[in-house]
Amino acid sequence: MLMETTIKMDDNTEKKIGIFDTEKKLWYIRRDEKKHFMRKLKSWGLDNKMYEILKSNHGLKGIILNEMNSLKRYICPLEDIETNKIFKYFKPHRLQIFIPKKHWKKLKDNEEYVIIK
Repeated sequence: MLMETTIKMDDNTEKKIGIFDTEKKLWYIRRDEKKHFMRKLKSWGLDNKMYEILKSNHGLKGIILNEMNSLKRYICPLEDIETNKIFKYFKPHRLQIFIPKKHWKKLKDNEEYVIIK
């Protein structure tokens, strides 16, 4: 089953930030490099609160990131996220985690998903 992941904004509206596959335990997110990639850290940013909810309550195993401008897709397993995440807080956003790009494996065009053990 697919479950939308949303966050509540300051104006009480909800913003969709991805889709979680409850069977594969993968979180699918779309990211714009201009907005979500921190050049200093060479890392992709994620909402920490949603990440923790998916990990604790739903058994998250990994994240598939769709890069919006280049159409490249990457996967990062939970173990790599846990050992390499960097915490940063930028107003007006909530606490973010950043995972260095070197820990994301590029998916081939025909790969639907990768099963993470």
